Amino acid sequence: STGMALSLVLRSTANELRLANPTGPEPKYVVWCRIDQKTCLKCVAAAGLEAVVVPLRPATSPKTPKKPQIAAQSEEGPLDLTPPKYFVQSHADDIRAAINGCPGGASSVAAVLTTTSCFAPRLPDNVLAVARLCQELSVPHIINNAYGLQSPSVIAQLEAASHNGRVDAVIQSTDKNFMVPVGGAVILGPSKVVRAASKLYPGRASASPITDLFITLLAMGRAKYVALAHTNRLDLLHKYFKPKVIAFAASRGEEVVWDQRNDISFGLTLRNAWRSSSKPSGVTQEAVVAAAIAVGSKLFHLGITGPKVVFPSVPSGTEGSKGITAQQTVSGLTFPNYGLHGSSEHCTDCPPMLIFACAI
Repeated sequence: STGMALSLVLRSTANELRLANPTGPEPKYVVWCRIDQKTCLKCVAAAGLEAVVVPLRPATSPKTPKKPQIAAQSEEGPLDLTPPKYFVQSHADDIRAAINGCPGGASSVAAVLTTTSCFAPRLPDNVLAVARLCQELSVPHIINNAYGLQSPSVIAQLEAASHNGRVDAVIQSTDKNFMVPVGGAVILGPSKVVRAASKLYPGRASASPITDLFITLLAMGRAKYVALAHTNRLDLLHKYFKPKVIAFAASRGEEVVWDQRNDISFGLTLRNAWRSSSKPSGVTQEAVVAAAIAVGSKLFHLGITGPKVVFPSVPSGTEGSKGITAQQTVSGLTFPNYGLHGSSEHCTDCPPMLIFACAI
């Protein structure tokens, strides 16, 4: 439902722009910062619009981190988290270039679509910088905040962007934030934007998502939800989950891939998964990736469907390999190293990883 809500907002926003400027360029482009999650791109195609992909760059360290990345303590002693060398992030300069590069310029852009909740090794988009850019260029700004309501840092970014720039709508999932059954989404924005999206919906929607959310909010109350989603989750994250994952990784010669700017999603390298493989094999890159894929397959067949394995492509001929591809085509656009969110150049040294979350 998050994808459907995004489609409705994108389509209604494009319609409003067309009505406001009937003689200008058709607003058919959505400037979209790459995120390797299919719904985020399919919602653009479903709205009848064309995605202009903004590639990501290797991440840099935060300028003013709220909490320094200190070596975590465990029973085995201090253990360092992996620096953000595998992470990627978007840049406002690249978004500006993408807008200006569209035929017709900013007038032909229906919206800039950013993301605040994403899987490692990707960082949330700097929605404040993008909001200021969209305000400057008079371009609508829509934020995909799928499961970001449970992250205090994400909420702070959204508030800053809303007060200091342009944010037309923020869309989030009900099941990913409020522990209700799958099938609902919440659109936050000016009443004009919300009404336009609502009127575009074809047919009568089920009342079940609204009823489920209403009952849950009545039962929990604001204080209990905030305590569970923020205080309790962060306590679980920093006092239990993260130290346990770090200790587990260290015991197997692996690294934890985590950055404080994405406090929900984790990665665990799988460089040594081949050691437990029953198939005798040399330690080639192909063998490492194949063993990691086997881990993901075993988890899936055990009914553990949350974590997923991502890996870089292994070209044929590399160390005598037949090649393993991580390329995916979504809505007619092809992406290398799908799941790692980056180009082949950036992902050359990336190990395969198991990606999982610490969330309610």
